[in-house]
Parts: sequence; C-alpha cells; structure tokens
Amino acid sequence: MNCVASHIVPDAEKGVRLNEQAAAYCASCGQCEAICPAGAVRVMDAGVHPAFPGQDVPDVTADQLNKFLLSRRSVRHFRDDPVDRAAIGLILDTVRYAPSAGNGQPVRWIIVSGRERVSQIADLAIEGRLQSLADDPAQYSSMSELIRAARARGEDPVCRHAPHLAVAAVPAASPFRHADATIALAWFELAAYSRGLGACWAGGVQLVADEYGPLRMALGVPDGYVSGYVLMFGYPRYRFHHVPPRKPADVTWLE
Repeated sequence: MNCVASHIVPDAEKGVRLNEQAAAYCASCGQCEAICPAGAVRVMDAGVHPAFPGQDVPDVTADQLNKFLLSRRSVRHFRDDPVDRAAIGLILDTVRYAPSAGNGQPVRWIIVSGRERVSQIADLAIEGRLQSLADDPAQYSSMSELIRAARARGEDPVCRHAPHLAVAAVPAASPFRHADATIALAWFELAAYSRGLGACWAGGVQLVADEYGPLRMALGVPDGYVSGYVLMFGYPRYRFHHVPPRKPADVTWLE
C-alpha cells in the first residue's frame, strides 16, 4: 500500500493499523480513508458511506458557488403543500457530513411536520416569551406585544405558517454545542435550497426553546440535550428575482 496518510502503518494480520500516537487521538473522521489514492483504507464503525465514490464528485466553479450562495434568501412565505419525507431524508443524508468538533457528529435531528403541530409550537413560543417578560419586563416588550397582536389576528409571526421545523438538538454539556448546531443547520439550509426549498431561522422559537418547559416538551428535545437552533422550512410561495445589497466585508488583516 502506498498511502500518504502518515499515521497508517502496515499490520501483518489486519493489513493496516494506526500508529500508537495517532490511535490515541483518532476521531474516526475518515481523512485517512479519503486521502488514500489506492482506496486501501477503511475506517471501521465510522458510519455509513455516501452513495457515490469520491471520483464522481462533480466540479463546481467558484462563480457557480458564488451565485448559488448569494441567491439564497430567507424564506418567510410558504406554499401549503408539505415536503415529502423522502426529500427531507435526502437533505439529512447530506447534512450528516457537516463538520463537527472532534468529528463528534452530536446533532440529533427533530423534524416537526404539519401546520397544526407547527402552529402549536408558535403558540407555545409566544406563551414562553410572555412568561419570560413577566419575570424580566426589560426584554423586548414592544416586539413581543406586536407578535401577540399579530397572532390574535390569525397571523403567525413566529413560524410563518411553515409546514415544517427542523431542530438541531445538541448535548447540553458540550462546549462546542452552539458551533456544532449552527454549522449543521447552515448545511441544512443550503441543502434544502439546492432541492428547491426555502428556510428561515426561527429565532422566535429558539429564544425560549430550552427555558420554557411546555415548548421544550413539544419540540421533543431529549434529556441531556438543548435546542441548538430551529429552522422553519418548506416550498417557497414566491420566487426571488434579484440579489439585494449588503455591506462590504469588515476585515482586519493581521500579517
């Protein structure tokens, strides 16, 4: 075997093995398998491989990627038709490859489906927010009153009548929980967009997702986990035709 992964060494019985120093820190990330040109390395018990071999990865130009990323929009108006579970499964099959600290792959996904159930989540989020305001009136009280008034008119300013929510639950004790959840959800949003879906980060739910017991229970967050964040998603009702302006990048160069 001619493998450039320096921590792989020959083994008379197993063919290859990790050297002792590398084995102590191995996170089963699969880099050694991915980098071996001969395909002679396999990472055992690391999970399920994708449906395509590495050499079939299509070329995406920088201009194509730039256009794709810049044309992504936060979607707050959705069509009534739900997303097929198989289509959501394809998105999650992509998202499982999102980077995570130490290759921990800690995210447990919760997919909330159905307008009635999502509407219940929205109501509980408003209840939790109003309860939080009663304990600390200095928190965004004017915005919360607007949300409550809109809800009374039959609107949904929290979940925007979305047919689905995606919750990235992460271990509460992990110091990297916020980063792991955010990266995974960013991948989810882009993978959804690539399949004709739209999404928006549901901050109105996330504000009280962990502190308000009834909402946490309705979201199905497991014990020992917290909601890293919540995305609403579905088929966009409207098509976007232009890319809006943004401020120039604020950069400090340290050389």
